[in-house]
Amino acid sequence: MKRILMGLISLFCVMIALAQTHDVRGEVFDRKHEPIVGALVRVAGTDLNTVTDMDGNFLLRDVPKEAEILIIESIGMETRKVKLNEPIQMTPRRKKLSFVAKAGINMSKYTMTGSDYKMGYEFGLGIEVRMSKHWAFQTGVDFCSRGARYEASFNNSIYKEVWNPVMLDLPIRFLVRWRLARNTNLVASFGPLLSCGIGGKAKVSETGRADQEYDIFSGNYKRPWGKEAYALLDRFNFGAVYGMGIEYKKWLVGVTGKNIALIADDGYSFFGYVVDHNVALTFGVSYRF
Repeated sequence: MKRILMGLISLFCVMIALAQTHDVRGEVFDRKHEPIVGALVRVAGTDLNTVTDMDGNFLLRDVPKEAEILIIESIGMETRKVKLNEPIQMTPRRKKLSFVAKAGINMSKYTMTGSDYKMGYEFGLGIEVRMSKHWAFQTGVDFCSRGARYEASFNNSIYKEVWNPVMLDLPIRFLVRWRLARNTNLVASFGPLLSCGIGGKAKVSETGRADQEYDIFSGNYKRPWGKEAYALLDRFNFGAVYGMGIEYKKWLVGVTGKNIALIADDGYSFFGYVVDHNVALTFGVSYRF
């Protein structure tokens, strides 16, 4: 009689133990509801784990009743922690380093009295480093054609100057993003800028006289009243860059402003002095790879 009683007690204990576990089935998918194959699914606080099949499905056996959290990991995806009764959707891991290509058209002028806007172009390559969900750092090289126009009339004569410097800009931008909708952000940027002149001409025309061209950076321009030759513009300048745009996924469309201080050598000070400003407004598009 004692043996039978002990056997019944043992069977009852086994039934209680089995009732304290259960099987967990589920599906892992991305934002497009496409199944994620080979994702690792773990039960938090235990050694239980499995991987998803070709359809994104998984099965975990003998999961303790008190277990509440699943941890899901997959290459290229952000790690997710979900409750057992929640659908499991994973999002791609944000790239920390991206290459950026951009192009646009600009309007530029000098702040000197009489200057008028001139159309130009701009394109460039760079890198972007994501520091957080909202903040990023971006730098690179912009190849720019910008300048200004001057025009005056007197004594039935029309005098024109068109300045066409070609510049390499090295901007250092800090970007901040605000979410507007799914996959859509408002992006603001700001930072310092270094500018280096690599070529370009200044064309002068006047009624009744032959057109003349001068190399802007070569130092070949001579004053009409003297023998000294000098460059119309100094090659190295500095300034600020700022912008605003709308980003959809990897595309960004917006407006970028640049204000570059033009430096002249006075022969006395080490850095020279600011004689003018070149302001430019670029309407462009960029893409992150």
